[in-house]
Amino acid sequence: MMRLVKKLIKEAVALKKNVVIDADGLFLIQHDLEVIRGYDNVILTPNVMEFKRLLNAANKLDPIKEDISEHLTLPEQTKRLASKLGHLTVVCKGQVDIISNGHKVIECTTIGSPRRVSGQGDILSGSIGLFLFWTKMAEKTG
Repeated sequence: MMRLVKKLIKEAVALKKNVVIDADGLFLIQHDLEVIRGYDNVILTPNVMEFKRLLNAANKLDPIKEDISEHLTLPEQTKRLASKLGHLTVVCKGQVDIISNGHKVIECTTIGSPRRVSGQGDILSGSIGLFLFWTKMAEKTG
């Protein structure tokens, strides 16, 4: 199954499609970051634990270059991860959501539910996908 998902991601990248990756997709790419590296139409939506695993995987890339230190703030880590992966967008979900494309960082401090419930990440990923679709349609129609 994962081989098929990896193939689909590669095909979407080759066709220059927008790609939103969450949950098992993040597990897949942490083992092969080259699948999405350098493709800025990718949005990753990790929770805190998924984010830590992505950081560990990214620190294995280009070992000569500086690692993304655990001593940095979460916004700085998010920015560096997005940059190291080729300026794709990372939406790190947590008590404060951190969004970065490696150039800019946005912190969403709006108070929401005191506890995240199952499925909220799925709704976020789907909403991001919908907004990306609307953006592409607006670009096409002017």
